[in-house]
Amino acid sequence: MAEHGSLKLLGPIPHMPAGYAPITLASALGYAEEDGLDLQNVAAGSPNDAVAGVLAGTGDCTFVNTAFGFAVRDRGDPLKMFFSFARHANRSFAVPADSSIKSIADLRGATIGLHFPDLMYFAHAALVDEGVDPATDVEFVPLPGSPVDAEMMTDAVRGGGIHAIWQLDLNYGLFEAEDLPLRRLPSRTIDRLTPSACLYTTDSFAESRPGALAVLGRSVARATLFAQTNPEAAVRVLWKHVPEARPKAGEEERVLRRDVASLKSRLENQRIDNTADPRWGVITEDEIERWQEFMFSSGAIKSRRATSEYFRGDLIDQFNDFDHEAVVAEARAFRVD
Repeated sequence: MAEHGSLKLLGPIPHMPAGYAPITLASALGYAEEDGLDLQNVAAGSPNDAVAGVLAGTGDCTFVNTAFGFAVRDRGDPLKMFFSFARHANRSFAVPADSSIKSIADLRGATIGLHFPDLMYFAHAALVDEGVDPATDVEFVPLPGSPVDAEMMTDAVRGGGIHAIWQLDLNYGLFEAEDLPLRRLPSRTIDRLTPSACLYTTDSFAESRPGALAVLGRSVARATLFAQTNPEAAVRVLWKHVPEARPKAGEEERVLRRDVASLKSRLENQRIDNTADPRWGVITEDEIERWQEFMFSSGAIKSRRATSEYFRGDLIDQFNDFDHEAVVAEARAFRVD
């Protein structure tokens, strides 16, 4: 039996696409197993489903936007973040590069497509923060093909009925690969909120199995560094271990270009070299306080809490206890069979 037992990680998506390659690599490259953890990746379907699964005990951990931690805790459920998965803002409003829309304030009267519809309260909070009334100034509609069918999504936007998208960062790469580059609309607040996405578990799991959480965070850190060093190898490992992500015969070159672009757009927000504390998994009390103030002042949550209720930040040294240079060397030399 593995020293740290088994851990079921629920993915907030129907299957792991290229943008989530580091999660797949954490187990596929043997990192978790080397450290004594039997890591099982299970696609839960959506962020809401993944969070519900962790709270219900059908899974042990998940990885979703930081906003979930505040909204879920606000309703009284014991969800706690412990590892910052995306250091920089990975949610944004975006428009086609040639759009006349230049700011979030310009979205008044726009139809906004939803790429992952689970964070509506975060989208509303972002609009309110910029002086836009989400109930009367804009219309939200499902984005066909969301979250991973790039062709359907781009066709919907090219049709002209969708003027902007509330989206996850991996979408920038998907749209660019389909020759419809997107432009991010700057946000005075959410662009500065860090971290943007975290690994989560319940209060009870965090208390009873800190060793398993330390291994999970360290494995994800190693896998992210691998992917940053060799994105193409990361995509090919993903294809090998996730059948749903594999390209059809004759489409490998096109899908590889799309998936590498998608992965790179996500990895940019997972960089730690351009942060005040360049260590994997960092979450600070000041960051959580800024997040809470934004969520409270915009009406997304109804009460303030002690920051310690939202996160656990004492495992950082364990997340970073590995040979970084060895991972980089492994990634550079890696060949997929």
